[in-house]
Amino acid sequence: LDTLQSFSASGCSLTGSIPETLGNLELLQQLWLYNNNLQGEVPASLGQLSFLKILELEGNNLVGNMPGSICSNFESGMLEVLGADCSEVNCPCCNCCNVQQCRALRM
Repeated sequence: LDTLQSFSASGCSLTGSIPETLGNLELLQQLWLYNNNLQGEVPASLGQLSFLKILELEGNNLVGNMPGSICSNFESGMLEVLGADCSEVNCPCCNCCNVQQCRALRM
């Protein structure tokens, strides 16, 4: 897994929380976890992923605040697409708040 660059598990009916250990995937560039049943808060460890360009978490049951480290990566231009359910996750830096908006950004 040390060389994993892209991971998509969207629409897979995943439950539970997003593991903090995803932040250990140092080369990860794209992470799609939208349209699942994930709960809890977005782990701050995802902000350590310096190569991450796409992070889509919308369509889940996540709550809380988007970690500041993730917003910093977005605001610096490192992270190009940042999606979450903006009505549930306080995400002032998200550039898409649902699957349709995020899909439009990728096209």
